[in-house]
Amino acid sequence: MHRKGMSNCLNPRKIIRKCILTFLWTFSLLILIKALLLDVYYVPSRSMENTISSNSFLVISKIQYGPKLPRTASEIPYFSKFLNKKYDFPLWKDYRIPGISKIKRNDVVLAENKGIKIIKRITGIPGDTLLLRNGLLSINSVDEKIENTFLFDFIVNLSKEEIAKRRLKFKYINYLGHNTYRITVDGESLKKLNDKKMIAVSNNQNPIYPSHLNEQWDNINYGPIIVPFKGMKIKLDMSNYCLYQQLFNEYEGVLYNFLDEEDRGNEGEYYTFKNDYYFLMGDNRMNSLDSRHYGFIPKSLIFGKAISF
Repeated sequence: MHRKGMSNCLNPRKIIRKCILTFLWTFSLLILIKALLLDVYYVPSRSMENTISSNSFLVISKIQYGPKLPRTASEIPYFSKFLNKKYDFPLWKDYRIPGISKIKRNDVVLAENKGIKIIKRITGIPGDTLLLRNGLLSINSVDEKIENTFLFDFIVNLSKEEIAKRRLKFKYINYLGHNTYRITVDGESLKKLNDKKMIAVSNNQNPIYPSHLNEQWDNINYGPIIVPFKGMKIKLDMSNYCLYQQLFNEYEGVLYNFLDEEDRGNEGEYYTFKNDYYFLMGDNRMNSLDSRHYGFIPKSLIFGKAISF
């Protein structure tokens, strides 16, 4: 009897079956966690410094805003690695499970722009009016609360005595002559310079959104611009068409072309937005590719909130 019991315990088929079941349960649990609860995201760029360092990892909570169910089999975590797109098949329509909180201004989020995942800060929520002057942002005519970890680039006139007295810390400093410096400072040091005349500078040469204002706006002087919200009504004229053309074509499902005589006949009518949109910016303000360059992001493309950085 003892030998028979030992034989059953060491049965290779049972051991293999148990290992397979354990693997399947573990793999299924990982898929559920990654799809519905938490995900880990790699940050390759410097656009969120000093809040988030480049080449670091973030934990993203999907339950904050509500996880989106995968629309196709290839959207199931890990499946895209081995499922050929030719054999992909639909699962659910675009459905989102209700979350435990709303998307708030100042949240650091995982979003998507043209198929590329991005980590940015929410600076404008639906209905906000944003204005960027000399590198500093105001929201609804109120100056933004500057976090200590934000980074800014300025040209400023300072003596060595002032630098020591104010206890300034520089991420980067370059002496230009005549007590003039080009500096990169964090939010904490910027607050100590609020009495100094400074000129914002940037090497960011990426095109500006919307493209027709590329000659008038840049990433240090931008706006004013209103973040569209569901139910917002605008007049269909050339100005608003150029401002919101991207949203009409990509997210609203409306194909307007004011170069076409037929669509030009809509001028003077009104359009009501179907979706809420958000404006995203990096904390490394002069060195970030964000909504100033690629425009608004709809709620449907904001996947989760960063909870560990």
